[in-house]
Amino acid sequence: MAFGAFLRVVAGLAFYGLCLFVSAGTVDWAGGWLLLLILAYAAIGEVVVLAARNRALLAERSRPLRDPAFEPWDLWITLVAGMLFLVVLVVCGLDHRFGWTPALPGPVMAAGAAGALAGNTLFLWAMTSNGTFFRGVRIDTDHHDVARAGPYRIVRHPGYLGAIIAQLTMPIAAGTLVALLPAALGAAALIRRTQLEDRFLLESLVGYAAFAGQTRYRLVPAVW
Repeated sequence: MAFGAFLRVVAGLAFYGLCLFVSAGTVDWAGGWLLLLILAYAAIGEVVVLAARNRALLAERSRPLRDPAFEPWDLWITLVAGMLFLVVLVVCGLDHRFGWTPALPGPVMAAGAAGALAGNTLFLWAMTSNGTFFRGVRIDTDHHDVARAGPYRIVRHPGYLGAIIAQLTMPIAAGTLVALLPAALGAAALIRRTQLEDRFLLESLVGYAAFAGQTRYRLVPAVW
């Protein structure tokens, strides 16, 4: 199970590398390698953590999004968000090739990398705190429970918050501002998914309404 997941991670990282370096026209690009390392941290971290702590969830997260158990709307919004993420990688590479963005100061790029790592770390923390951190939106009538531990004590959807932070800071780590546009569109898609999933859980998951009364904010503390 874990070996198959690692193979999928390797294939995914190879594809991300192609998106970055083919669009950049070179492999001599420190920002591109930094982005790939950040993506590797998130992807490998997911497999390592789940292989050690929750192999059932590792298997569950290998389900294709076309699985009929998932809500139909979730497939389309996830595809849109995924395509926009790939656009971010391609635009980062094109910006490196054509120099659309003036050179960013090193400390700014370092802050972007730190933000991306922090966002991915929050995503992994949310995943390890929620035994039903499924890839798509569905209810497991036999085992589904409301996650209340870890970052779920602060917001109801910390995984999405981490993903949004990572997506918005990765272009800065790569030294590009142009890619912030597709990154913002991708973040908007994730915010919409958060809204739809939260509504679905309020209507379908026993105990979620009480949890929402205790953890008031969906995504950003004191804001929303």
